[in-house]
Amino acid sequence: MENFDINAIDVKSMRLILGIARTGSVTDAAFDEGLSQSTASYRLDRIRQALNDEIFIRGASGMEPTVAGARIIETFSRVLDELEYLGRSAAFEIAEATRDFVVAATAFEIETVLAAFQTEVMSMAPGCRLIVRPMETRKLVAALRDELDIALLSEPPKSGALKQKLLLRDELVTYFDPVVRTPPLTLDDFCAADHAVASLGGSARSGVDLELRKLNRKRRIKLETSNIESLAPMMKGTALITTIPSKLGPGLMREFDSVACPLTFPTIPFHLVWHASKDGDAAHRWLRQTLSEIARSERS
Repeated sequence: MENFDINAIDVKSMRLILGIARTGSVTDAAFDEGLSQSTASYRLDRIRQALNDEIFIRGASGMEPTVAGARIIETFSRVLDELEYLGRSAAFEIAEATRDFVVAATAFEIETVLAAFQTEVMSMAPGCRLIVRPMETRKLVAALRDELDIALLSEPPKSGALKQKLLLRDELVTYFDPVVRTPPLTLDDFCAADHAVASLGGSARSGVDLELRKLNRKRRIKLETSNIESLAPMMKGTALITTIPSKLGPGLMREFDSVACPLTFPTIPFHLVWHASKDGDAAHRWLRQTLSEIARSERS
């Protein structure tokens, strides 16, 4: 690449790019990194010029990566992971550690990341134990400060006390019992069906309902549960359909068929979230690094 200015790319700027990818907003990413709007825009412009790509374009749901931008984001994430790895305390030996790792997660994160992480803990840290707690979003900031090491979720609360990192993305698909009903292939089929939803925080409203509202349509919710795990046993043998992440297909929803949702969605992000007070703890850095590596293998 001619006239490549490597000085345009520093840790702060890489974190800014990852923040824009995570939030879809230059303003929000600048706030998270403690930058002014003008400084963030300047850093973004420098990287765009250095890499000869816009990296992000404005879409319906905010800033979305270009094709090259997606590769740049993946590279920056990997570089920062490696730098974090180099910065670990030499005194920390995971094989000798004896501690609990307490993680809040839903069935999605358990299936895609935590099951493999448990294998890592048993292999690399025989003196450690993984404890998985249900997700309680209303008191998450206090829980991450006092009792949780990590929370894995799609919509982290906005708080200056929390840090977050994008783990992976997934698309929404619609599951149904093929023994009972035909697939809902059209928007009319989708709206006419009886729906099952899993709601965190006591609200059944989701991106599905927001998209339907834009089209002046609505769906009929016949079952609402407080966790995703309840959906499969309660839907089996019924005409209910549910729209949830596709990576749940091989596990939780293995007895169901799925079709593409007839609505247009951006992919759903899932984040690793922790309290800033634990940022420098060596064991906590190992936890974040290991979860990130597992999520990267899931993406590939």
